[in-house]
Amino acid sequence: GDHPVMSRFAVKYHGVREVAGEGDAAPSKWIMMENLLFGMERPVSMDLKIGTRTYGDEASEKKRKDQEDKAMTSTQGSLGIRVTGARLYNGSGLHLFGNKYKNEPSDEEEMRVALRAFFAPPEVLAQVRKFVDEMVAVFEKQEELAFYGSPPLFFFDTASR
Repeated sequence: GDHPVMSRFAVKYHGVREVAGEGDAAPSKWIMMENLLFGMERPVSMDLKIGTRTYGDEASEKKRKDQEDKAMTSTQGSLGIRVTGARLYNGSGLHLFGNKYKNEPSDEEEMRVALRAFFAPPEVLAQVRKFVDEMVAVFEKQEELAFYGSPPLFFFDTASR
């Protein structure tokens, strides 16, 4: 079921669906989640990784080392934030950047430029600040959950801008 406090910060989970494999391939399982961009005409999104530690206590030694190495070679280690993927429209069309596109911001100045470009519309920035303030208030009070390398996803529709 939904967590009484955290559910307003997470996508809705719709279960697991098994999909038949093609040919001799084994079936695979897919997690079904709410599509937050459904109905948007021209969506932009930014997926961030927040925190300098990105693995849980139960992580294997290999996972720990891999995650620590990744953090030390990105802004994750120096700033506690990394752009894993982003898409936004600029003067020349759709611009994709982040770790998954092999062109993520590499230092504090590049991170500032990326965040300013994405959160440029004043009304978007105001909504994001309100959301982050609400999230911080919840995290400061709750003691039930631990988060490592939490991935907030920010998005909005640019069609009306």
